[in-house]
Amino acid sequence: EDDILRFVRPLPVRKIPGIGRVTDKILNSFHIHSVQDLYDDRAKVRFLFKPATATFLLRASLGWSNSDPADADDEEEGKSLTGQKGISKERTFRPGKSWQEINM
Repeated sequence: EDDILRFVRPLPVRKIPGIGRVTDKILNSFHIHSVQDLYDDRAKVRFLFKPATATFLLRASLGWSNSDPADADDEEEGKSLTGQKGISKERTFRPGKSWQEINM
């Protein structure tokens, strides 16, 4: 755990997967540049962002990912962070099909 924190804390916040340009600019405007700053100013983060975003940012500041066992608490409350969000299915048409065959 200490090795993870030593690795993560000096990183710029932009290196956290899921933090894009806009969130980076918001954090930087409040002098939050590194993951360590994110942890140190966690009260400010809770105030600036919606609860789900703030929780994501604070978990990242602790080196926790969404696949950590700590998610078990969230799943018990019905708030799984790692669950599948959608299902997609691709279909292609075979050459030579008529419009009526395709539309069935």
